[in-house]
Amino acid sequence: FAGMPGGNLAMGPHTSNSYGILFDSMIRPLIPYAIQGAIWYQGCSNAHSVADSVKYERLMTDLIRDWRFRWGQGDFPFIQTCLAGFTTEFDYTDDCTWGPLRNSQRLSTQKNPNCGLASAVDVGEVLNIHPADKRTVGTRMALWALENTYHVPGVDGTSPEVKALFREAPGVLRLTFDHCANSLVAKNGKLTGFYVTDGDDYIPAAEAYLEGNSVVLKCPEKPMAHKVRYAWSQNPMGVLSLYNSAGLPATPFEIALS
Repeated sequence: FAGMPGGNLAMGPHTSNSYGILFDSMIRPLIPYAIQGAIWYQGCSNAHSVADSVKYERLMTDLIRDWRFRWGQGDFPFIQTCLAGFTTEFDYTDDCTWGPLRNSQRLSTQKNPNCGLASAVDVGEVLNIHPADKRTVGTRMALWALENTYHVPGVDGTSPEVKALFREAPGVLRLTFDHCANSLVAKNGKLTGFYVTDGDDYIPAAEAYLEGNSVVLKCPEKPMAHKVRYAWSQNPMGVLSLYNSAGLPATPFEIALS
């Protein structure tokens, strides 16, 4: 993946990230063995452009399906990690590449059965692309497996997942969510990080609040808004505000009207 088009790595037989070399040297030798599941933490090197980040959805979908085909053990669990926040914190960056990359991770998880997405966005570091807090990420992966693979009673291991967007009235949008555990929670009592557009530019929602397992957005300046982005920057840690009662954060997303 690090050598996909749009990257800056050389290709050739002596370059470890060349097409096929990673698979042939690191994955193919394992295929004769049984597999219980896979965890995947990668994506930075595919975010050289917005177009590349959008393509990542297809790349991951193909990779997951290919591994499952080659192992021949059915739809074994596959858990991705949503990229950690990195570099200077920004509430919103319209042309950032990590927003669409994280959204591609989310979409590829949705499109494949028995796939999970554990967020590392809120445990990132401004100066370290590989943040030190691996315990939180590992714990979130384990919680997903305990709930969805081992079916341990009482475990809520899946992050809130945006389900649909509706316009309830001009300037009023509603986002519905799955996997809320007992309820959705606004960190520090306030929802932030929601941006809306009517097809022109994105602006912050004038008001955002919880109503059951929904988020209601008021945007009087854009009464015909039809698309929402949440936590859309390379490092949106300052506006990550939506969690479920199990303490798991919603991952960054982009969604249009149903």
